[in-house]
Amino acid sequence: MPRALSDDEFAELMHGCWAGLYRTAYLLVGDHAEAEDLVQTALAKTYANWHRVRSLESAAGYARTTLVNTAASWFRKKGWRNERPTDRVPDAPVPRSIGAPART
Repeated sequence: MPRALSDDEFAELMHGCWAGLYRTAYLLVGDHAEAEDLVQTALAKTYANWHRVRSLESAAGYARTTLVNTAASWFRKKGWRNERPTDRVPDAPVPRSIGAPART
């Protein structure tokens, strides 16, 4: 039976694959802050299930799969990322229908 990986090996994984996970996350969500949140969430989930990872060679793939599955879960949530803050309001006032009485 393979041995369980140590916390030091998780730290090695985290430092070794952070940049690649971040690039993947940025491609998925298109926002730097959201990409960082996604990577942190995926690594936290990976650590929570660290006892399931049996080799350091498969750990990066496990973390990447966790990242993609987490992103998919975020996308499924109703209303996820439909609104983004902006410096100015892009909506224009709705014009009154032709022939409709004006409100006074």
